[in-house]
Amino acid sequence: MQIVLLALLNDGAILSIAYDKVHYRNQPEAWNMRVVLGMATVLGIMGPLTAFGLFYLGDKGFHLDHAQLQTLMYLKLSVAGHLTIFVTRTRGPFWSIRPARVLLLAVIGTQTLATLIAGFGIFMTPLGWRYVAFVWGYAVFWFLVTDRVKLLAYRILDPSGALSKSGEQRGQRSKADLAAMAASVAPYHTPVDSGGGEPVYHDSIACPYGKEIIRGRHYLDGTGGRRRCEWCEAHAEVAPFHTETDVENPVYHDLVACPYGQEITRDGHAMAGTGGRRRCEWCEAHADVKDSHDTSQKGKTT
Repeated sequence: MQIVLLALLNDGAILSIAYDKVHYRNQPEAWNMRVVLGMATVLGIMGPLTAFGLFYLGDKGFHLDHAQLQTLMYLKLSVAGHLTIFVTRTRGPFWSIRPARVLLLAVIGTQTLATLIAGFGIFMTPLGWRYVAFVWGYAVFWFLVTDRVKLLAYRILDPSGALSKSGEQRGQRSKADLAAMAASVAPYHTPVDSGGGEPVYHDSIACPYGKEIIRGRHYLDGTGGRRRCEWCEAHAEVAPFHTETDVENPVYHDLVACPYGQEITRDGHAMAGTGGRRRCEWCEAHADVKDSHDTSQKGKTT
């Protein structure tokens, strides 16, 4: 029965992962199997070690009977399994990206239900609230330890992409990742202008006209000497905004297409000015394309 309950409650939380907030790449993901297998090994070892540790405490330390040990391990596997979601969903500390509300509510709901089942002994032997509290404390403690182990493992397995200890580099992505993002917004244009005017080029990934051109497969590389789209022109110069809620090292954003800046705006955390902060890596990478084109256009006019 415990296995059935674990499967049902786990499915409830796992389904909500599809709606989680994550930092994405604009290029197809290229899996680094050394990192993937290495992290899977590290996390795969931590889980069984903590489980056997709790079993030993329950058997030799608390002298629980067989039925109570089953309930003890059921609650531990349920709580620790769901906490692992928050460890694995980010490369940085578990708090570096706020989880989606639906994921948070799903985990809180399923673990509240699992705790009540173990405490009151529904479909199993009641564990007792003192041991229920101990299991929660044990699971949270090892959750925090595992998160630190994860950061150390990333620094060893993927030094270029891992978060650095220094304040300037903390939270930055690898150069390869930034290059891939910048390449994804190379200017494109079309000989077919929907407005009937002269052909234009687009260099903002948020431009609705540019998106339509991409969907219709009419885009070409480069600008072709064309003028810039009015939408891209209007949205290129935006007042920088920043937030105090950025983890550990606040940044500012000055491109309207930046997904992190858009999230800050939606949440109502935007403020005017830069506040002396460094520029967001996404905005920095995508600005290179814009700046290079502006420089070339100025050269032509002079």
